[in-house]
Amino acid sequence: MQQVPRKAVRFQAVFDFRQGRRPFDGPFALDWTCVPSLPRFPPMLAAAMLLQYVQRDKRVGSIEMNFGKWRFPAKTNKLYFRILSYFLFLLVPTLIIGSGIYAANVAVFKQQTVDKIGSNLISSSKAIDNVLRTTEQTGMNFLMNDTVQRYLVPYQQQSVDEKEKITSIVKWLASNRNIVSPYVDDMFVYTDSDWVYKSDGMESFHSFFTQFSRFADYGESYWSDLLRSDFSLRVLEPTEVRKPYREGGETVIPFVLAQYIAGNRVVLVATVSASQINRFLQQNRVVDSSAFLVTDQNSRIVTGSPDMLQPDVARRVTEAVGSTDNGYAELKLDKSRSVVNVYRSEYGWKYYSVTPAAEYTNMASGILSLIKWMSGILIVLGVLFSFIFSNKLYNPIRNLLDAQHRREKFSGEFLENAFTYVLGGNRLGKHEALMQEIGFEGGQYVCVGIKFHFKPAFYEDIQDTDRLIVLENMKKIIQGILQRHVSAYVIDAQKNLYAAMVNLKEGQDRSALDRALSVLMETFNYDTRYCRLVVGVGRIYEQIGDLAKSYGDCRLALAKADENSDTQIIDASLFPLEQYYHFGFVEERKIINALRSGEMSVLETEIRAIVDLNLEKGTSNWYMNLLLVELYNIGVKFLMEKGISPQRMLTESDHLILVGRASQLLDLQEHLSLLLRFCREIVENAPSQEDNKAAKIVMKMIQYIDDNYRNDLYLEQVAAEMNLSAKYISKLFKESTGTNLTEYIQIKRIAEAKKLLGTTSLKNDEIAEQVGIVSRSTFFRLFKKYEGITPQDYRKMLQEGEATPEEPI
Repeated sequence: MQQVPRKAVRFQAVFDFRQGRRPFDGPFALDWTCVPSLPRFPPMLAAAMLLQYVQRDKRVGSIEMNFGKWRFPAKTNKLYFRILSYFLFLLVPTLIIGSGIYAANVAVFKQQTVDKIGSNLISSSKAIDNVLRTTEQTGMNFLMNDTVQRYLVPYQQQSVDEKEKITSIVKWLASNRNIVSPYVDDMFVYTDSDWVYKSDGMESFHSFFTQFSRFADYGESYWSDLLRSDFSLRVLEPTEVRKPYREGGETVIPFVLAQYIAGNRVVLVATVSASQINRFLQQNRVVDSSAFLVTDQNSRIVTGSPDMLQPDVARRVTEAVGSTDNGYAELKLDKSRSVVNVYRSEYGWKYYSVTPAAEYTNMASGILSLIKWMSGILIVLGVLFSFIFSNKLYNPIRNLLDAQHRREKFSGEFLENAFTYVLGGNRLGKHEALMQEIGFEGGQYVCVGIKFHFKPAFYEDIQDTDRLIVLENMKKIIQGILQRHVSAYVIDAQKNLYAAMVNLKEGQDRSALDRALSVLMETFNYDTRYCRLVVGVGRIYEQIGDLAKSYGDCRLALAKADENSDTQIIDASLFPLEQYYHFGFVEERKIINALRSGEMSVLETEIRAIVDLNLEKGTSNWYMNLLLVELYNIGVKFLMEKGISPQRMLTESDHLILVGRASQLLDLQEHLSLLLRFCREIVENAPSQEDNKAAKIVMKMIQYIDDNYRNDLYLEQVAAEMNLSAKYISKLFKESTGTNLTEYIQIKRIAEAKKLLGTTSLKNDEIAEQVGIVSRSTFFRLFKKYEGITPQDYRKMLQEGEATPEEPI
């Protein structure tokens, strides 16, 4: 074996071709120092670069590799272990990061938890603020009510009529109390010292405050004096209230609102339950051991956990944070350290959360144990994957050279042109002999579309020169993978889209194709950081000339891709194939009016809705193209009516694509994007201001009809909804759509009835009712008018396959 330079590692591999293939014309060598950036890349991207340098550096050596069974002599396979060492070196950052997280975790986790408790305290306080403001607003709404303003007067001044209206005041009070329940314990109102109005009736002033609601700190005289005090809102100090039907007392915060009504002082009292506020804080806490304390604007204790209500504890908690309105501090309670979070709400109340420090320590210890286990598992998996990835780097090279050997007698450009010619739907002619020569004869044929969507990381992490190498070799990598399982040839159909023509020789070849695609997806699973891969499989055909149809099927399958999935295979044979497209009078009117309105967002929404509907229905690729041509012709017709030449809006090549006569192959999304660009040019250059105004009115009318066709709908009703005269909208609708409004409503209802006839087993009467036609005879008459047959005959034709839903008769 020749001497290898110290700073270069060369390896040579002799590929043993099987199945009767002749050996490759000589071994080759690779200078590893040529690809110093290779370890950064996932397997397939690295393989593309490795292939590039293999083709540049061919020298003789001695390492032997056989696929299906690996043989690596340890004493000579230096490159293999060099690759392995690169991957193992990537585990070093894992150990460093794990150690760093372990050292800093306690402090970081404590800060994160404190922040979480603080955020929770803020959100809880804001929720309580909303309750307090709602209580105030509800009281003000009660006092401003017309019935209250008119009939709530002192009992001695009430007339017979006003006394009869007392029940209305009581009901209104009960309704307002329900709004703020369960946080409000009670709500009552009075305007003299004779009677108190409650949510469940009336009670004498004396009995109410001495028997039914005895306030510990506020006697009967206090409430009577409020009638002579000048204030609008007063929040009293928390007090205990006792009621005969409830054991023990309930701490409440009285909210007192006062207002003059008809020259008389009216006082409304809403008592907010302190226990409900504390219960809300307890239920929404993030740490079970947290305790709470709430003080009002005057630093008076409102409510809190039992331990926090002790005067000495409450004083120490409030002193720990001082005058801070939003933050936290540490405090020692009962010989254990705690953290106190504080927040002053917009209402002026201060909320304190006291959490033992032991809570953070216990939670942090669990995370630390988890980090240790994860680090150990990552090291084991890293070693395992290092061996797997090191081996997988060789596979693409072997596959590519195998494919190269089979095609070496033909020019790559010549084969590319031949298959492109076939995909264009042309007859084989002179290319038939070529297809037979490369083994494309007999059996069945299918086209597979492989679409790459490169992510920002591909352009940010990989240098432009390396990206070019990857893109140049991607087709060879795909062909190398497929060729190991089936007879296939890959061409560049479009940018980042590769079309693989596959010849299935035997029945089991379809399963072999599935295995090949599975290997392809498995391989690129390692590259999802850099790209998203979608594979569309067309239908299988008996003739090689039908590869164009299969290519159309796979393009349609690619159009159904889920943008949120990194790798997916979509088989067109799993979707129904309909030989027509769904596009009727109603949809055409919407497109025209969107053009006239000049609103591109509306126009794009309508066009995409039509395309999505046809994709959902399984419209074939051929008819999807016809649909896009139809939409293009509508735009051309619109321009011609304006006296504008379509050639001003787009190039000749774009025009040929949009009318379906171009040789260039575009997938559905690119075709749709070109159509939308044409429509955007129309919107920006064609509609006049009057057209925009009229079209917007007509679009609004159509939307109203679409939303309300199931109900009784007529010209005057639509006019009233548009706030315009019936004569004007009738004329405007006729000029814009070519159809009068009443006839459009009938067409819409019959179109919806046809859908129901084809998709449900409802009776004719039920269908008529659902589409807004109340008369059975009217339904039959209108259906026959627009479709030429009765509903029963139409349903029968659907069942016998002589018609399809939404297809004109």
